[in-house]
Amino acid sequence: KVDNNANNGYIKHLLKVNEIREEYDIPYRRNKDGGDDIPLKKQDRLMNICDAKKHSKIHNEMMKKAKHISLWIRNYFLDADDVFVSNRTYFEELLEGWMIDPCSTK
Repeated sequence: KVDNNANNGYIKHLLKVNEIREEYDIPYRRNKDGGDDIPLKKQDRLMNICDAKKHSKIHNEMMKKAKHISLWIRNYFLDADDVFVSNRTYFEELLEGWMIDPCSTK
């Protein structure tokens, strides 16, 4: 299981928010395939990031960060001498996808 407390401070800093609602005592069941445990009633905890009435602030901030990071990786990080990507063209195409708002294509 992921240590949410360790990640929350960094996520709050990135998104410039003061609080992240935490859920406690979420029941899990073992994944028979050996993967991560699966939270029960996961559908009850899903968030539709494209729901502008509820999540426009976080959606807009995430898109701004995604675009900025995509450009930084493509324009600076990939040109570093010690960075290797097996298929740079394909990787850059994936990063270009971060520039497109997935909510605008629905």
